[in-house]
Amino acid sequence: MEQHNNNEDYILERSVHKISFTLTLFDEHLPLYRFRREPKRLDEIDWRKYDTISIWRENETLICVSTCAFDKYYAPNICFTLENVGSYTLQCAIYRRKYENLRDTATFFWSLQHPPGVNAELRVGLYGKASKYDATDLHTDQLVQVVDSNPTRCLNLQSGCLCEHPSVGLASRPQPLNLKFTTSFGQTTVWGDRSNPGFRFYDKGTAFVNALEQRQSSFGSLSFDFAYEYFRGIVMPFSASNLERLLKLSIFDKLSSTRLEEKFNFPMLSCEVNALDFEFVAGYYEPKDFASLNIAAKDLRIKLFLDRVDKWDGLLIAFFERIAELGHFERLDFSVDFFYLPDESMEAYTCEDVANVAEALLCVIVGNPKLTYLNLGRTHWRLDWAPHLGYLFDIMEDHKALRTVCVREYPPEGCSEDEEAEHYRWLEQLLTRNRNIEIIDVAGQRITNGSSIDKLYALNRIYVGSSLLMKDSAPLRPCLVATALTESVLGSFQHTALIVSNHADILFEFLHDLDIESLLIETEKREETKASEPCTEESNQTDPMKRKASNDEPESNKRIS
Repeated sequence: MEQHNNNEDYILERSVHKISFTLTLFDEHLPLYRFRREPKRLDEIDWRKYDTISIWRENETLICVSTCAFDKYYAPNICFTLENVGSYTLQCAIYRRKYENLRDTATFFWSLQHPPGVNAELRVGLYGKASKYDATDLHTDQLVQVVDSNPTRCLNLQSGCLCEHPSVGLASRPQPLNLKFTTSFGQTTVWGDRSNPGFRFYDKGTAFVNALEQRQSSFGSLSFDFAYEYFRGIVMPFSASNLERLLKLSIFDKLSSTRLEEKFNFPMLSCEVNALDFEFVAGYYEPKDFASLNIAAKDLRIKLFLDRVDKWDGLLIAFFERIAELGHFERLDFSVDFFYLPDESMEAYTCEDVANVAEALLCVIVGNPKLTYLNLGRTHWRLDWAPHLGYLFDIMEDHKALRTVCVREYPPEGCSEDEEAEHYRWLEQLLTRNRNIEIIDVAGQRITNGSSIDKLYALNRIYVGSSLLMKDSAPLRPCLVATALTESVLGSFQHTALIVSNHADILFEFLHDLDIESLLIETEKREETKASEPCTEESNQTDPMKRKASNDEPESNKRIS
């Protein structure tokens, strides 16, 4: 991002234009700028320096960038958020005089290149009474331009009604996209209805699904949710028939959804996708229902709601047994949660009950040899894995693929010093016996005691790096090994020994290529040269006889010399 910062003053300059929009109560105008030239990328502007500004455009639209941008003026606007612009999140609103000009400015600003990175997102919705427009108000060619300019960025539509033509335009783009349709964004009234109904399709998604059925290439990622209205019940972007058709398609790399109607839960879980992110109410099912469940995804992020489930342990055991039986998972993010019961009315599940579930989880770890990532950190506190992590770690010691395990809290809060030491002993034993693994918390930080475990992670990092060197091509490996020995592990006998043990063949090549005879001749020449040189004071100091003679000199001679 910094490579563009030296140009921001050539992009923006202060403007003397007088803003005629009416400010909201107790508010004031933001510093006003204009573009000297139109940028091509979002990170051409230093948003740390220009985090609270307005930008006036010649088409009489105003771009506000500020935490209060949504409610700055009493004027029609379109509100949006740009997530992860480098390290920044930009809350923005575009105010207008003419409707068509607002479309043009929104298309321009949303089409600027978003810095590549994880979780980049353009989120568009209605905020407040002055927020009149959203992404569905763009012409089809404008909306297509926005998604084509940043196809990997998530476009999150939180409001509006998408008509047939732009629906087809989105569904038929040649490249994979990342779309999210948010129905639950709307504001709920006291009667259970919502002043903003969230996103919806004009035709309940018929044109969108029709176009998807004609698609040959991967669509990419699609996410959708539902909302609940008092008089209408569950409201989704798609009609039941269109959702049923959509879930039969095999063009998605990833599908994500919150709770659906009961009849769609198993079809959603069975979708032909690489990654699935889904949550559902487990109370609809009996343990036997999971025996025939087919989950195609290799990357599974699943949340089960256990409200009013009496035999919760049997239900989870049956689910885990099916996951173990399928055996093809590479990433598993599992959690349980609750909807209706307040936390203070709950008691933690008994340790004995959780132990039975933990044994089923052992089968999941053993039964999925390609599992690289396991996340248990999002689970509600009522299901406490902590007392059972010792024997879970025992199973992980021999797992060849597992690299990252996430836990909620480790050691658990409130444990005694002896219990804390025991938890760290479990972790040390795991890291000693499986050098490829790391244990992290929900924030992504490695769990450590700050001393011995840090040293283990450092040693394991060398081990993993050394193993990766063995996979590099022959021309590169000698150079990389030499660099590691002379820089990365210099001064550590243990780390050096680990590198040498893994790359003894390279060390042999070093010795084989070494011209020993020339080295001996050169050494002899240096010795002869040194012997022929006159004795120096330094050599006198190292020869005991000469040092004694020197010490026997009269004091006057020493002072003269």
